[in-house]
Amino acid sequence: MNRPKVFISSTIKDLYHVRNAVEKFVKSMHYQPVLSEKRGIGYSPGKSAEDSCPNAVLGCDLFVLIIGEVYPTKPNEEINVSGENKVFEERYTSVAEREFDAAWGGYLPIYVFVENSVAVGYEKYRNALGERLENVFKFIDRIRTKPRDNAFYPYTSSDDIEKELIERWGDLFYELLNKRLDIKKSESEMSNNGQNRSSQLAFDLNKRIKKFLDSEILQKVPAIAALSSFTSIDRKTIVYEVYAARNFDDFHSRILRSYDPECKLTLLETNKFEQYWINASYLAELNEIRSFFELKLFEFKKP
Repeated sequence: MNRPKVFISSTIKDLYHVRNAVEKFVKSMHYQPVLSEKRGIGYSPGKSAEDSCPNAVLGCDLFVLIIGEVYPTKPNEEINVSGENKVFEERYTSVAEREFDAAWGGYLPIYVFVENSVAVGYEKYRNALGERLENVFKFIDRIRTKPRDNAFYPYTSSDDIEKELIERWGDLFYELLNKRLDIKKSESEMSNNGQNRSSQLAFDLNKRIKKFLDSEILQKVPAIAALSSFTSIDRKTIVYEVYAARNFDDFHSRILRSYDPECKLTLLETNKFEQYWINASYLAELNEIRSFFELKLFEFKKP
């Protein structure tokens, strides 16, 4: 069974329990969760873990981003907080932010969840929780200013995330079903239009062939009557074969298939047929038909 892959992105240490809960929920949906700490990432030789994670996002089908109060520092470095003296790591693009960029650029369905205290602080113009969340707020700013996939959902527990994902994935499934139905309707309409157009073209051709058979031009093409008499192929079919043939030899082959589908012509009959194909005046008569239908004229080729 094909199972959708769900990439779960966040800081790990501070949101470990939330990640575990969301992972269990994803499994309960019979989807496949992908988490960096659970060997879900294919680490490429010669690349760091920080580079491998964003690449792994593009191999997934859904992207869940969970934002808490911590914005990751550079790898192997930590922020020092000592009383009133706070040393903030110069902002850089975290792995989680790069994972979001990969999902956004890859047009994955994106679901962003922001811890409620952070969401409240952000909505109050970043004043509620002070400088400590500056980089987190800048990350949320980047998400909110995107032209699409820029919404986020506040949460207080993993239960809130699960309930929201059930709703959102239900919406997504419903949307995909409707798109599938629209595609089927479109294909059906195209097929019907194609059939209708084919029927109309056949109808128009039949009218043109009848017009030719009723015209005085037929009197200039006695070879049609002779060929019809010899092969018992009706005149309408012969005119159609002149119309449909790619060239003079193709016309010859078409008439032979109609007259002798099992290839049982006698030598005498074959020789009589050949008299038609080496007769230049006969070719000229066929070209009268080609001219009537405004088609390229047959060319005479001596055997």
